[in-house]
Amino acid sequence: MKSYHVSGYFQQEIWNKLTELLEFFRRESIGKVSISDAIKICVDHTYKTLHVYEEMVEERVLLKSEISELKNRVRELEGKEKDKIKEIKTAIVGLANCIE
Repeated sequence: MKSYHVSGYFQQEIWNKLTELLEFFRRESIGKVSISDAIKICVDHTYKTLHVYEEMVEERVLLKSEISELKNRVRELEGKEKDKIKEIKTAIVGLANCIE
C-alpha cells in the first residue's frame, strides 16, 4: 500500500483518530479505496454533521426567543390580573359604602 507524507502538526488525539480511520478503511473497504475517496467521504460526513449541528443551534436560539416572549406575556397577564383584582376590590368597597 502506498503511504503519503502528512504535513502539519496534529495533536496526539487527532492523530490517533486519523490512524483509526485509516485502519477502518483498510479493514472494511471492498476493493481498493483511494485516500482521496476516503477523505471525500469523511469531509461529506463532517459537512452533514456540522449542517445538522448548525440547524440545532438555530432552533435553540429560536426556542430561547420564544421562551423569553412567553415569559414576558406571563408577566403581562399577571400584571393585568393584579389590576383586575384591584378593580374588583375597589368595586366591592364602593358597593359596601353604598349599602351603608
